[in-house]
Amino acid sequence: MLRRGKRILAAKAKVEPLGFYPLKEATEMVVSMAGYQFDENSDAAVRLGVNPAHADQMSGEALVCPTAG
Repeated sequence: MLRRGKRILAAKAKVEPLGFYPLKEATEMVVSMAGYQFDENSDAAVRLGVNPAHADQMSGEALVCPTAG
């Protein structure tokens, strides 16, 4: 069985697995769990209410944030 590190277990204890969080609370949680020795990333799923079959409703964006260090 795969053993998890102390930091991973501490981070998982802060998050409810199937919980939904408002944007502000979610970003605060991500920032509070930062501090690892590698480049971190996060994904967000947003329901836009559009139909991708229509060309004028297509959406695909990427955001690159500056480094904090």
